[in-house]
Amino acid sequence: MDVDRAWMSLYQTDIGPFGMMDRVGLDVVRDIELVYYRESGEPRDKPPKILLDKIARGELGVKTGKGFYTYPDPEYCRPEWLHGKKGST
Repeated sequence: MDVDRAWMSLYQTDIGPFGMMDRVGLDVVRDIELVYYRESGEPRDKPPKILLDKIARGELGVKTGKGFYTYPDPEYCRPEWLHGKKGST
């Protein structure tokens, strides 16, 4: 995911926001976003469809083996992935 690749390069971290959401659990991320949405009523705080679709398919992140990445060996842990070399996603 380009967002994670850019984040990891810019901030020199070993994980980006999508990988972090996978670690936390996509269902937990949804629940947090629903709290914000209920409090604000702002459409921008509503959980995005891609997140809801993944949850509906049982893709909750690390705890189910699939989320935005596939576990136990997510692409972002591979050194060549960060630099976008051939063979990376």
